[in-house]
Amino acid sequence: MTNLQTNFNGQSQMDWPGFISLDAVCVLVQHKLREQRRYA
Repeated sequence: MTNLQTNFNGQSQMDWPGFISLDAVCVLVQHKLREQRRYA
């Protein structure tokens, strides 16, 4: 994620919504992984 953050920070602010959505996707993936461990 560090490289992605650097790329988005180096571009215009119009790319920020995309960065926020990427961050949200990472959070959702982590949440699903936790649920899988819980039911495993």
